[in-house]
Amino acid sequence: MKYNLIFSGIPESDDQDNENCEVVLTKFISEQLGINKNIQFQNIHRLRKRRDGKPRSIIARFVNYVDRTEVLNSAPLRLKDTNFSINPQYPPEINARRSHLFPLMKEAKKLGLKAKLNLDKLYVNETECESYEELYRIMRPVDQRNENNSATRVKDRRGHLTTNVATSN
Repeated sequence: MKYNLIFSGIPESDDQDNENCEVVLTKFISEQLGINKNIQFQNIHRLRKRRDGKPRSIIARFVNYVDRTEVLNSAPLRLKDTNFSINPQYPPEINARRSHLFPLMKEAKKLGLKAKLNLDKLYVNETECESYEELYRIMRPVDQRNENNSATRVKDRRGHLTTNVATSN
């Protein structure tokens, strides 16, 4: 799966049975990402039908890892504010751990912390974090450096466990 990317949001052709996914994907990479070079694929196919009516995602296995990296790295800038997305394909075990950590990462970013999800590990302010309790423990030193003596109110994503953290010089 190291060489695979999942492309989401690319519309399907009217004749789904005879759709050439390689042509569709090459056109998408050229038009949306601005990459106009000959990228070779080992295998490309669409996933099964979705229940929500959105277009089926395309999984592409790249021959060259450098091409895969170039496509993946150009996506955040070029696909911002569009319905398209490009993500690496991970095994089911890693996807399960990432889905548990993703809401925690969003909460950390909302609180103004530096958060990064690296494979199946979440790093907040360069410290590994696996729960809301750890997030609040990591947050405390940041709050204590605040120059004014105000209280900060922190809630978890469900709105429970409100914590007041007094800040001081």
